[in-house]
Amino acid sequence: MVSEGTIRNRTVPEVMKAAEDADRDAPCIAVGLPVCVHDDKEQAVARANEVNGFFGELPSYRRQLDAQGVENPGDIAIVGNESEVAAQLETFFDAGATEIVASIYPAGDDKRGSFARSTDCLRNLLSASKAQLP
Repeated sequence: MVSEGTIRNRTVPEVMKAAEDADRDAPCIAVGLPVCVHDDKEQAVARANEVNGFFGELPSYRRQLDAQGVENPGDIAIVGNESEVAAQLETFFDAGATEIVASIYPAGDDKRGSFARSTDCLRNLLSASKAQLP
């Protein structure tokens, strides 16, 4: 659970250098992220903090959050409507991530609807990316 800036400026350069130094192919770079498609961003961020708040208490995650200058996991959660979530996820691929492990969480009064909306969004993004493969 890190920002795209950490992926771009730290993770990718360090991993690629290690692979090169070891004379190995570039490895996959997977990023785990909390994801919620929801129109009320503040509500989605607050819910991310409820669901993922314990990460801020674990030393390894706390160091990552502190290094990124964020207080809570919700500060780097991927939230917004479908197009906003797609754009945010794309920044991670642009930064060098090869895979995203989305941890979907619901927000708002209609938890099932929120979860379904997030799942549908990710399914559509996956279908679109498969359609672009050679």
